Formats: sequence, structure tokens, C-alpha cells
Amino acid sequence: MTNQFSSLLNSTLDTIGYSVENISLRAKISKTVTRMCSEGCTEQFGVKLLSAGSKAEGVSPIFASDEDFMHVYTDYICVDFGDIESGIYVIMRHLDESPPGYIKLSPLGAQNTTLLPSLHLFSVYVPNLDIVLLSSVCFRNFLPLIFSKVMPYLGLVTKVSKVSGPALALTVNRCMLDDVFSADLYADIVPALPYYSSSILEQWKERKRLYEWPSSDTIKDVSTTEGYVVPVGHKQSEEQNFEWRVCYTTGEQKLLGSLNEVQMKLYVLLKMINSCVIKGQVDCLSSYMIKNIVMWVSETCRTGIFTPNNLLRLVLQSLAFLRNCLLYSNFLPNYMIADRNLLFGKVEAQEKIELGNIIGELLHDGEFLFLRCEKLTHAMYIMCENPTLALRFRAWRNEIEELFLFMRLKAFSKIKPNMVFKSNFWYELFYEYLQDESFIETTMRLLNLFVDR
Repeated sequence: MTNQFSSLLNSTLDTIGYSVENISLRAKISKTVTRMCSEGCTEQFGVKLLSAGSKAEGVSPIFASDEDFMHVYTDYICVDFGDIESGIYVIMRHLDESPPGYIKLSPLGAQNTTLLPSLHLFSVYVPNLDIVLLSSVCFRNFLPLIFSKVMPYLGLVTKVSKVSGPALALTVNRCMLDDVFSADLYADIVPALPYYSSSILEQWKERKRLYEWPSSDTIKDVSTTEGYVVPVGHKQSEEQNFEWRVCYTTGEQKLLGSLNEVQMKLYVLLKMINSCVIKGQVDCLSSYMIKNIVMWVSETCRTGIFTPNNLLRLVLQSLAFLRNCLLYSNFLPNYMIADRNLLFGKVEAQEKIELGNIIGELLHDGEFLFLRCEKLTHAMYIMCENPTLALRFRAWRNEIEELFLFMRLKAFSKIKPNMVFKSNFWYELFYEYLQDESFIETTMRLLNLFVDR
């Protein structure tokens, strides 16, 4: 029965848009669109955009409105050891005892403001250390001011601007066609500086692994990616205002891209369980934690176990892994920096008990735990009762998604950097769309698919 249920679960995910093809296409389009936007930003502002979060991974529904971006400031470089370079602003790691996964940064040439035309605003002299350090909290809190000045030039009105961790959560409104139509846009923007540290990635690369994931080629590829530092310190640290968190977003995306179909579906199911079951009772488990759980389970299990018939067993094994981290070791290691505890400062003592109890209930329920995920349960029922209808629905939704993604790609390809700051930006953009026959044809096909249903 367990194997049959797992196979049904696997095919149901295919039907509702989580096949490996669906996920890969969404991730590819998201990264392509971000790269298009990044070209203009890098040229004009020295900022490279990097898509992050569920959209970049392809596991977010196509009509989800929020976007996650990293703004990587390419004029600066952070290193463990370095010297002043011509044409680039070098920031060196201050070698002291910081919590695992966090570092302090000291700009080289800090006494010369011409060398650091903007970073001197966030540089603070620390008397007891006799050194100038970059303040992460000043850097982070400066962002809302920057965006409040930039948004009006884009014709956007900032409605909500809230700093949360390293991210600036923005809700802006764009009035289109002279108040005829307007729309709210949502984005989480994380500022970052590029960081190169051979020691961290070397330790990750040389870590002993028992099984076949990740492959040697993937390990080699990930170990050469750049890292980033984002402006947030450890919550329990007395010096958190000067600490920056190290992350390897690009490397993690490469690792997710190397997951097989069942491993990726495991990630999707755990996110569903968190959204439908856990979050309503205790909101402390993040998508990033789930991502790390999936990578640890993938590394510590034989590759042969990741088959459609084992999908339920893998879900329960992952939940058991999380419960052990919560209740026994009190330590959920970051996959890239294993000394960093993802639970510390994120999950309070009472939340650990509540989350442990919820996971215990889910493990006891077994396959019946998915009854708590209404959308998934309904889709599984249709798969059993009317498989022909389910197949027709899959073909219909996949065609809609492909057309929508094609339109999104086309839409962003029409935006030129010199158009953005013009007062008639939207009129010029609509004119560009009207000149493109393939765009108009795709729009009509998409409308017909909705009308026919």
C-alpha cells in the first residue's frame, strides 16, 4: 500500500505542476528574466541582480506575486586576505572570533574617502580593536532611504518598506495608463557583497561523504562559485551590528539543480506540509531550513532510495531528521557551512516543543498526513476517480503555464534601459508589445484557453 500511495503521490505532483519539466522551465525562465534585468542594472548602477528563493528554484506557483532578489554590488570584493587594487574596492575579512557562518569586514584604505566613495558612510572606527569595520546594520538600514529616492524615478510609489533580517521587504504601486490601471508589486531585496574564501569552500569540498550525491562534478562546480556576505549579524552576538552573514546562494542553486526528480518532489512536499500544517500552528520553519534538510537527506542516503515508490518514506524520514535536530541535538547544520546552526536564534524553546509535537503527530499519521493538504488531497482524489480528466487538466495547465512564461520572457525582453526613466514608459512598452505578432498571438491563445474552460 505504501508503494502504491507513493506512486500516486508522485503522479499527482506531475498533474498539478511539479514535474521535473515544470520545475526546470520555471527556474530557467526566472533566471533568464533576472539576467535581462541585471544587464541594465550592472551598467548603470554597478549592481548585479540574482534571483533567489522559490521563484528561482522553480518550485513556486507561476502566479505567486512575490519576488526574491539579491542585489550584488559588483564594484566591491570581500576576501580573506588582500591588498588595495586599482578600479575595485577591496574589503578584507577581520580575523577574529565570530559565530560560525558570520564574519566582520574591514575596508582597505578606509582612511581615504576617495577610495571608498560610498562605503565610508557605513565604516565605523572601533576603539577597542583599533580598526575600521563596516557596520552591517547601518548598511541595511540605509536601503529604505535609497529606494524611497529611486522609486519615484521609476514611476513607483512605495507603500510598505520594512527591513526583515538582511532583506528589505518592499510593496510598491505602479499606476499604469493614468490611473486607469494600477498594480501592487512585492519583492524581498537582499543587498550583498561578493565574497571569495577558499577555506570555507575547501572544507565543504573535502567533507567525507558516504554516498553518491552530490556527484564529483557537482562538488567541483559548486566549490568554484563565488560566495556573498549579506548585512545581518548573529542574533545572540554582542557584536552583531558589525557581523555579516556568509552565504552561497549560487552554489546552493547548482546543488538544487542537480537533485533528481524524486528529491525535488520531496522538497515540494515538505514545503506543502509546512505551509498547510505547520505554519498555522507555529511559524518558525523557513523554506531555507527545508532546503537544507533535503540536501542533508540527499547526501546521507543511498541514491537508489530516491524512487517514486519511496516518496512517502522519504517524507517521513525527512520529518524524523528534523525532529532529531530539534529535540536531541538542538542543531540543524547549514549544508554549506556545517558549523552554523540554523536553529540558533531562529526557533525559541517553546516553539521547538510545539514543532516537535506537530512532527510527532505527522509521523504517527503516516500517509494520512496528506489529508491536511487540501489541494493535494483533492487532486489525488481526481487522479483515482477520473484519471482521464486529470490527464486533460495536466495538459491544459501545462500549456497555460508555458504560454504565460513565454509571455513573461517576451515582456521583459522589450524593456530597454533607456526606457525605464521616461514618463511615458508604459506607453512605449505597450507600443513595443503591439508591434510583436508572436506576443499578440500568444496572448490570444492564452485567453482562448481560459475562455474554453
